[in-house]
Amino acid sequence: MMASTSQHTLSKLVPPLNFACVEEGLFRSAGPLALNLPFISELALNTVIWMAKEDPSPEFLQLAEEKGIKVLNFGIPEITTAWEPEVEKNTSGALQAIADASNGRILVSCTMGRHRTGTVIGCFRRLQNWSTASTFAEYRRFTGSQKYRVINELHIETFNRASIQLPEGDKRQPWLRDIDI
Repeated sequence: MMASTSQHTLSKLVPPLNFACVEEGLFRSAGPLALNLPFISELALNTVIWMAKEDPSPEFLQLAEEKGIKVLNFGIPEITTAWEPEVEKNTSGALQAIADASNGRILVSCTMGRHRTGTVIGCFRRLQNWSTASTFAEYRRFTGSQKYRVINELHIETFNRASIQLPEGDKRQPWLRDIDI
């Protein structure tokens, strides 16, 4: 018996490691590999916020170019202290991009989608006024068998919310419209 077209298509959709929907139109994951590209195409992304120092795969960059997806590189080094100027600057830049409605549907990604992506999403949750316990629980869920990094949690905890200037009104993504800093 032959599979229907929709079943055949769905069987080829493989999400990247540590993929999740953070908010409607905001996703997180490890850097997509070639086998993940059909899945990524289905997300109808407008922007990728890349948090690794290493470049995304050439296949992924080619897909981004073909689909007209902006790739914003805010690569941060491994976090070694709770406050590092480069980490703070790039995390803030990524959050500004996440807040900007003109960036549309967004994927936040790094090599494995654990610590650097988790730090940005943790700081995003702080902007949304999540409790520290809930923010850390989400961060730890994506570290998998890799031990979570207390230093990343310290960065999330000490993140200066006031360093983010949220766009006004409709220029702000819907997930942050009711937030005052």
